This record gives sequence, C-alpha cells and structure tokens, in this order.
Amino acid sequence: MRFLPQSEPPGASSRINPSGKDALIVVDMQRGYLDASLRSSFPNAYSVELEMLSNVNALVECAHNSRIPVYFSVISFSPEQAVDNLWVKHVPQLGLLRAHSAFVEVDSRIGFKPEQDVLVAKQYPSVFTCPTFVTSLRNHDITRCIFCGITMSGCIMASVMDALPRGITPIVVRDAVADRTDSLRDIALGKVQKTYSEVWLSKNAQLAFSINTRTTIPI
Repeated sequence: MRFLPQSEPPGASSRINPSGKDALIVVDMQRGYLDASLRSSFPNAYSVELEMLSNVNALVECAHNSRIPVYFSVISFSPEQAVDNLWVKHVPQLGLLRAHSAFVEVDSRIGFKPEQDVLVAKQYPSVFTCPTFVTSLRNHDITRCIFCGITMSGCIMASVMDALPRGITPIVVRDAVADRTDSLRDIALGKVQKTYSEVWLSKNAQLAFSINTRTTIPI
C-alpha cells in the first residue's frame, strides 16, 4: 500500500482523455461510515445500497484491469490533528475517526489492493487538501479524475470544486455515489452537473478506462 499522509456524455469522444491520464478517486468508503458493527460507536454512520457498492467495485476492478491508478481517500485524524481542526470543531463526531483505528480502514466489501492502490488520509472534506495527493497527480500528469464514493453533497462535491482550479477535469459517477438520503444525492448531482462537472453512469466510466488503458501504473 502506498500511503499518502443526470446526463451522459454527448458521444464517445467525450470519454477519451487525449492525454490518456485518468485516475479513479474512491472517496471515504471507510468502515466508520459503512460497517454496521461500528455503527453504535460512530453516530454519523449510515447505510448504502448494495447496487452502489457493486458499481464502485466494478469501477475499481475495471481501473485495475486497465492499469488506471486508483486513489482511496479516508477521513483520519491523529489526536494532535483533531484538537485544532476546524472541521472537527464543527462536526465533533469526526474526531472519532482516529488514525490506525478500525474506523479509517477501507470497507472490506470494496476491492482495495493495498499493494497497488494509494491511500490518502485527509482532515478536511476535499481530497485536494492533502498536499501529497496533489503532488502525486501533478508528478504523473494526471489530468482527469473520476469520482465515486461518499458523501455526494459533502466530500465529493468539495473535491470536484477543488479539482477545477488545479487543472483537473472532474467526472462524477452517478450510480456509484451515495448520500444520507437519495434527495440530498440527487440535488448535489444536479448542482455539480450544472456548474462543475459531467455526470456519467458507471458503464461509461468503465468504457473510458478501457479506452485510456495504460501500459504502466505511474505511482
């Protein structure tokens, strides 16, 4: 494991990344949010549909097979980081997501490959607040990030908004994201589609990975 501290595209051409440098970003699919056995200890946890989990896994598997780099973000705090963190002050329960605890492990139902994938620990909603993540994208000329995971109205939207000023084209996979309610998810998807990003179905994201297959994974 490399650890770092509703519309469809109008045509097949929009799925082709001319530079061929895509990355899949799986946002916060961690046990603290998704593992039913931990739910009594973390009040912010919630359930996601099995279809959504299946679509996330299909994206991860296709990215692996196409040698597209996969980054997994998790919300994780050391005791020191949690003390003065403004996000924790606003949502105190986040302070329970302690580094090296079960709460910050990637959910076992997701096809995370520790020997191959990159794990990004973040302390704020956007994955782009992790400097080593931004450096990794830049060093390997990744120009388009395909986002899936949770939460659509929170960390995914924040990451999509932060991608644009960094010269990264964001794509959100409609049927591979979740939120606390379907209405919150759909409202956020509508806002993202209107203002920031294309919104694809997972089958088209998988096709894009196949089109943009790499010969080596640059991480």
